[in-house]
Amino acid sequence: MYSKLIALNGVPQQVQELLESMGLGVAGTMLFMAIVWFLLGALIDSISIMLLTVPIFWPIAKALGVDPIIFALIGILVIEAGVLTPPFGIGVFVVKAAIPDKNIYISEIFKGAAPYWVLILFVAWLLYMIPGLATWLPSLLR
Repeated sequence: MYSKLIALNGVPQQVQELLESMGLGVAGTMLFMAIVWFLLGALIDSISIMLLTVPIFWPIAKALGVDPIIFALIGILVIEAGVLTPPFGIGVFVVKAAIPDKNIYISEIFKGAAPYWVLILFVAWLLYMIPGLATWLPSLLR
């Protein structure tokens, strides 16, 4: 219902017009989406972010000619990087709750997650730069 309401009210078109007026192009628009996903990832959970943003962002990405597989993978990766980001990195708090040792602090878990955070963002960038990495195998199945 949310996505239908968003579509009927023309929100994706309004956001697309705003981004076009800024002259961002495909790369800038994807970067804008990634920043929004990343910031939201630091504050709320992944599924909520997808439910809130995909009905708005997907029509824009589709109009720009972004491959759906690339769009989905970049979105998921950036959101998950956000989930590892302070102040509310929900993924880190989940790990803390699952560790029976009470002597391990949240700061240690954030430090331990940092290399993965960097790697996740690198892979998202790599997929944008070389989309064939993600679309090669599915293209064989068509």
